Amino acid sequence: MRGWRNLDREAFKAGLLNGPLCKDISSMEGRSSEELFSIYESSMRALIDDLLPLRTVKARKRPLTPWFDGDCRNLRREVRRLERRSRRTRSTEDRVAWIKHMRHMHTVYREKEMYYWEKLIEKDSNNPRRLWASISSVLGRSTSGKSPIEPSFTAAAYLEFMEQKIDAVRRSTEGAIPPTFPPTDCRMSQLKPFSAEDLRQLLLSSPSKSCELDPLPSFLIKDFVDDLLPFLLLLCNTALGDGALPSSQKRAIVLPSLKRSGLDVNDMANYRPISNLSFLSKIVEKYVSLQLISHLEANSLLPKQQSGFRKFHSTESVLTRILVDMYAAVDQGHVSLLALFDVSAAFDTVDHGILLERLETSFGVIGRPLLWLQAFLSERSQSVVFGSTRSDWSRVYFGLPQGSILGPLLYILYTADLNKILSSVGVAAHQYADDTQAYVQGPALEAISLVEKILMTSETIGAWMSSNRLRLNPGKTQFIWVGSRVQVSKIDMQNLQHCFPGMTFSTTVRDLGVTLDQELTLSDHVRNVCRTCFYHLRQIRSVRRSLTTKAATTLMHAFICTRVDYGSAIYAGLTLSRINKLQSVLNAAARLIGGIPKFGHISSFIREELHWLPMQKRIEFKILMFMRNCLAGQAPIYLMELCVPVLSIPGRRFLRSATHGDLVVPRARSSTVLHRSFAMVGPSFWNKLPISLRNELLCISLPLFRKRLKTILFDCG
Repeated sequence: MRGWRNLDREAFKAGLLNGPLCKDISSMEGRSSEELFSIYESSMRALIDDLLPLRTVKARKRPLTPWFDGDCRNLRREVRRLERRSRRTRSTEDRVAWIKHMRHMHTVYREKEMYYWEKLIEKDSNNPRRLWASISSVLGRSTSGKSPIEPSFTAAAYLEFMEQKIDAVRRSTEGAIPPTFPPTDCRMSQLKPFSAEDLRQLLLSSPSKSCELDPLPSFLIKDFVDDLLPFLLLLCNTALGDGALPSSQKRAIVLPSLKRSGLDVNDMANYRPISNLSFLSKIVEKYVSLQLISHLEANSLLPKQQSGFRKFHSTESVLTRILVDMYAAVDQGHVSLLALFDVSAAFDTVDHGILLERLETSFGVIGRPLLWLQAFLSERSQSVVFGSTRSDWSRVYFGLPQGSILGPLLYILYTADLNKILSSVGVAAHQYADDTQAYVQGPALEAISLVEKILMTSETIGAWMSSNRLRLNPGKTQFIWVGSRVQVSKIDMQNLQHCFPGMTFSTTVRDLGVTLDQELTLSDHVRNVCRTCFYHLRQIRSVRRSLTTKAATTLMHAFICTRVDYGSAIYAGLTLSRINKLQSVLNAAARLIGGIPKFGHISSFIREELHWLPMQKRIEFKILMFMRNCLAGQAPIYLMELCVPVLSIPGRRFLRSATHGDLVVPRARSSTVLHRSFAMVGPSFWNKLPISLRNELLCISLPLFRKRLKTILFDCG
């Protein structure tokens, strides 16, 4: 390892300025990207090896006291000296001196511990992922996805398992009909070169993550960005201009990560292969992806019902829209059959040839952009690192690297036709990356025909995926009936089991982090949220004495408030008992922050000190945030279409509600739907805001809107 803290930065800067990267840039013009990357890697490695050579260290397991420094060590040494003298002399004065110094030592310990964690949490407060890692270190938990139990397999065995899994999918789809590609007239034929300012901002705004393949860690590149910028600008623009990416930038270190804690660490199927890529390759990827997204959005080529990895889209927006459709069926006295489909090894089995042909035919990517993407996909290699073992380098012929910038976007484009196919067979569907939610609706007495339709949909999806060399994962496919209690009870489950013996209908399913039940009461979901939050509260309680109030509040926002608020737009109209359960979580978190007894008054502390909205108002806050984003054009189309101004309805343009700028609140026969569906609740909440306030809120920035809206809800409460 290298002790980067010991790097002589002045010597490094001098070596950098006198080296080939900064001395004469003009002499390097005309060289290929392969040569430029080779010069960059060799010169940087030589400089770092000279100033900070690799050294072998012994890793020791230490107690969780990173704040324990030299001052603490000296204090402890002095206290022990006084203790020995007190025991030897048995003098009262010596004993008093010992106790006095010991109390002082513990006071200093407490102050240093609290200061350390406060600064650590404060530093990562704007970065949820880093904050999660910091918090987990406070609680003494690992965030690496590694199990404390040593697995029984090696990196080479895991690589072989991955290759066999991909081969199994390829064999099972070998005889499928070739895919078809709907054409487009739109074209993307050029890649815009980096400007110096574009590259500088991209470097500084990128996460400070590094890979062992990087000759220089990302934080050093950022620290010396002005010195390196001319060479890096030439290097990145040459890679774009050549329509190529050197083989050194197409290597990946694969780190198997346990999907979630509690799984069998000896089962290789429970691990997710995460590719660790070089920093500069991801910078070039990011710039290409920005241009590709700009082309797709300008020509409306992105699939409307795909919400994965897209701006203004989220799992919450998907769930909100799905439940709007479910409540619409409930209002008509119908039931919905929801199917959750999952793709087996989705990213790892993407066929490069099919992807490139689809990019060219269906999305108009031609010329240099297509050449660059072809170079990005071809001749990739990977090595698995797991525990103390490492596999040999292996060529990658299929798939998209998980951990890359372009991977998620390319997967969305690869599966873009799937939603059109589902719409053609009359099935509503939404996608989030490789998760597909398809549902059909109709009377409960026609349950058999609904099942037949969803099975036909499953066959259609399976056939399309086989044509595109993908495969559904039948073990993770789930089905659930959703509707009112009366309508669900009309479904003859015994008859369905007799007609479709291979199907299993669940009473609850977990979809995108939310547990849905048949009657959409969300009782199981609320119970799970409360159980998880109280678990974390018990963990935080064990270290609360080491945290300042500010640090503890940050912890609560990261661990508790985010969980309570996730998907809260679908909590509208929940029963008071379930709202109170969620409120009890917030109350317990506030008590832990303020050190308030279990039966002490908490409302004033929550409002005046923490400035937290009560649960009912938090739900309203989330719904109004969605409404503002819809009206400002910063939401998915499938939510924006639910916000219809009265002014746009013929025959209602001269009504008072139209001149006030009100939104249409659809009529509902069921009071449940009226109070729970976002299609009704959202416009209703928005219309209740004062007219002048609505106009004001739409004109201000999003952070200012959140602050203003919170004040309004406090005043209304």
